[in-house]
Amino acid sequence: MSINKKLQVSQRIRKLFRDKVNVDITYYVHPIMGFDVIGFDEWLIAKYGNYMDGKTSMGDFLEKKFGKEVRNLTEGLIKL
Repeated sequence: MSINKKLQVSQRIRKLFRDKVNVDITYYVHPIMGFDVIGFDEWLIAKYGNYMDGKTSMGDFLEKKFGKEVRNLTEGLIKL
């Protein structure tokens, strides 16, 4: 499977992030580099404040704030 095929973000995922997180997730998906986890993390911190307290991961924050589905999809994008 080509890298471009893997990085295509489905309409369902885009809609979920737009509706729950209020962000166009495709802004953080690069066709060569993959998911820009650092850029997404910086956006989260700018929008919601510094959630990192030494115990809370990005995944934990996403799950608490937006639900398990958003966490799982974000972790899936990171693994691409």
